[in-house]
Amino acid sequence: MEWNLMNVDGIRNIHSGLGCLLDNEYIIADECEETLQEIISKLKSEDSHIRSFRRQKSIYNMISTDIIPILKSSDLTDDLFVLIVKLDGLSCSGFSMPSCRSSCETTHLSKVLTELTEPIECLFPNNFRHESRNTDVVNEIINHLQYIKLLFCQQESLDLLFSQVKPIIQKGQNKEFINQFLLLVRNLLYVQVWDRDMGSADIQCKFIKNMFECGLDEILLTLLIHPSRFCWSVNIVQLLSLLYTDKIVLGGLNAQGSRVSDEVLFNFDISEVMSVFIETDRNIASSIPIENTNRSQLVNILKSFNSQFLLLGFAPLVSDLKEILLSKSCNLDGSYFMWLLIFFLKMARIQEMDFSCIREVVTVDIIGFLVYQGIDTFEELLISNQKKLETATKKKRLHFTVASIKEMLKTIEVYDSHLSVLLSKDDVQNMENLKCALLNMTDLRQMFLLLIRSWENQSYSFLRDLIVTNHTFLLLLDQWHQQIPSTQNFEMIQHINQFSTIKVMQRYGFLLEKFNKNSPCVNDSIFTMMHHVAGDCKSPEVLMQMPILKLFTDLCDDDKVISNEASDVMEYVMHKFMVTAAEDPSLCAKYLFSMEANNMNIDLDIASMNDYKSDVSMCSNTDFSPLTHGAVCPNAIHLNDDFTDSEKNNDKERDLLEKQIQNMNNETVIQFCIAKLHEKKMSYQLLWLQTVLLETYFVKYVGTSNDKYQMEEPIPLYYSLQNRPVPLIPYNGRQETALEDCHFQTLLKYLGFYNGSNSGWIFPHIPEFWTIDQLMSKAEEIGPLNNAAIDSRTQEALLENQPNYYQEMQLKRIYTLHTYIVSTLQNGDWASEKWIHRLLSYNRQDIERSEMTFKCEDKSNLDDTLGFNMSKAFSRYPEHIETTVSSNKTFDLPNWIGYPCGMNQIIETS
Repeated sequence: MEWNLMNVDGIRNIHSGLGCLLDNEYIIADECEETLQEIISKLKSEDSHIRSFRRQKSIYNMISTDIIPILKSSDLTDDLFVLIVKLDGLSCSGFSMPSCRSSCETTHLSKVLTELTEPIECLFPNNFRHESRNTDVVNEIINHLQYIKLLFCQQESLDLLFSQVKPIIQKGQNKEFINQFLLLVRNLLYVQVWDRDMGSADIQCKFIKNMFECGLDEILLTLLIHPSRFCWSVNIVQLLSLLYTDKIVLGGLNAQGSRVSDEVLFNFDISEVMSVFIETDRNIASSIPIENTNRSQLVNILKSFNSQFLLLGFAPLVSDLKEILLSKSCNLDGSYFMWLLIFFLKMARIQEMDFSCIREVVTVDIIGFLVYQGIDTFEELLISNQKKLETATKKKRLHFTVASIKEMLKTIEVYDSHLSVLLSKDDVQNMENLKCALLNMTDLRQMFLLLIRSWENQSYSFLRDLIVTNHTFLLLLDQWHQQIPSTQNFEMIQHINQFSTIKVMQRYGFLLEKFNKNSPCVNDSIFTMMHHVAGDCKSPEVLMQMPILKLFTDLCDDDKVISNEASDVMEYVMHKFMVTAAEDPSLCAKYLFSMEANNMNIDLDIASMNDYKSDVSMCSNTDFSPLTHGAVCPNAIHLNDDFTDSEKNNDKERDLLEKQIQNMNNETVIQFCIAKLHEKKMSYQLLWLQTVLLETYFVKYVGTSNDKYQMEEPIPLYYSLQNRPVPLIPYNGRQETALEDCHFQTLLKYLGFYNGSNSGWIFPHIPEFWTIDQLMSKAEEIGPLNNAAIDSRTQEALLENQPNYYQEMQLKRIYTLHTYIVSTLQNGDWASEKWIHRLLSYNRQDIERSEMTFKCEDKSNLDDTLGFNMSKAFSRYPEHIETTVSSNKTFDLPNWIGYPCGMNQIIETS
């Protein structure tokens, strides 16, 4: 057998080891199983740069000459059919089953097909595929893949395959076989085929339609409601993403009537973000002709499947994928999770599904997880930029995060207003709790500020979606805040004031440059923020930048159709600029030629590049052209001198600090730095640091609360869940300034924080091994926890003359932690116990021995009660889900699996 496979003659004659055709009936050879095992072994062990074994033409020919006839033979023989069903016991640990030749053959057949259809991205490294000398090898494999795809486009071949699979799927016990089948379907969907008579899209539509007619929808729904669905959730979401790739089909799905008339206001341009997105403009979608019979039939099939999937499988699949992404052993890219949310939340609104279908998806938990994904990806992107590594993948994933939050918010908005009739009484209460929780979720609204402020070397479409999503969220917050006046952790003007910086307004100004191409929603989002910045925040000077003033002038001169609010903003800013120019020309020059504006790096979309070049050419003919071309400008030189002087002063201050603390002990250094920071009027930044420590303390101690107005911030929550260091994220300019200050850096060092640059991160991190006692101790070292003491020393508090409600909320939560956890465990709430277990699994010993140093209600016998109930909770809840994931070989995914719908069909980047 080994000799037959190693030499060319043996490869050509390999069919004899599988079987032969005799009197129009295929006879399976005795050594068929051994032959299939050898083929699989050779396919897995072949040289990754040559792939000489699979490139043999006879290897692919055997699918039509041997494998399909074997399937046909099995289908016609009742005995073989029964033996195939008995496959279920073979891969299940715990009990054995007699070996059966026919059943093993079926397993090996599926493995052979899966191996032979492995995508080209899995077979060759990226650098190999892009080298011209390897083109022939790559094209040869692609031709083989297309040949297999065309074979299975035939209804007869699919019927044979699905007829064998359905009995096994219905049992749902042979997990290995089920995953092999799902991988096979995924691989076939991924292959793009070109044909003279039919286009690639037509072939794909026909293939998908044929699979649904063979029962693919029934198989998927059966697997999604199966108790073991966790084992194949990854493969299912990859498969689903490849089903929705045809724009015309998607247009048909979106063309049905709906009461949601304002869908266009939440525009998501398909050409710039995802090929799998539905066209959001209903007029465009409904005008797409669906003349092809296969496509029109597929539209109806997918409509029916969408409804069933939303009813039965959507929420469970989202939950499973979230658990998988939180597991340490997972290498699945989070973009699949986000694609699932984006696509099917939109479908739920379009098809006006009952809110019960998405109740378990539109939750604080899922939104918080998306915030965590966004922040984590953002830091990964910064690290890659710093190390000059490839960043396209992380940019796409970050865009996906914003897009998924966008769809979440739109879903909440639509079901809370236009589709409120689809909410039950319980749904209405859940919606109110959700709105209240989002009002108090600081990390969510601050993430938008961070990403807008840090936008650089990224696409125009990403900036557009950031600004529009932030605008949508702020409108919702303002509406909810009026409905829930008791909310303590949000003040709109306080939040908007963080956008009143030159850096942030530069981003808005750049987006405004595409005024003619922007949708009304985009331009409205820009001018609304500028209106608040110039008016409510009294900071018109941050809009006195040369590009923005030029835009204002052009828009006024061209007689554009502009809203009254936009006209007011432009007139007000230009008037203030003229007054400032007359009173203080030097200050005016600083506004015009800020260093940030001149050093701003922008990654333009290809479609926008020509527009940008023309803008630069136009600027070169203005009075400011000497500065543009690097000529002498006294004000620019003055600004550069100021920047250099600032760097020198920082170095001097750092040197002086090192001398001052060299003979101090750690505790003295900490108090010395805190005193210096108060002298620098950085009490707000100290309060920020203290609050992050308290948040981390809270989520490590208890992860549930009976008080719906109190919730965990997603950043400390999900980093703690994964036993990872919690980052200290500088969302706004003042926080970023603190991280650049030598006294603040020294304070973090002596408190024990991980230093960002020395630890492989960008931001400082709270060590993952800190116990709750250590976290409380560090917070108390920064300053007293009583609100009055902090306020008296905080001159730059966010609310200067009002109580700091956020700090008060933290204290309230900390003082009642024991009461919450004891009450939850005593009430026997299984769901809460499960959640508590997951949060406390890394801190069990600390919790069981913890002694609170401050007063709390009903402290008598607290340790005994807590220890007993905690042990009971642990005994009732099984081991962490990571054990299940790591023990399942099916999650060892190939590296190419990073985005739904292939590698280059998701987000358009330049």
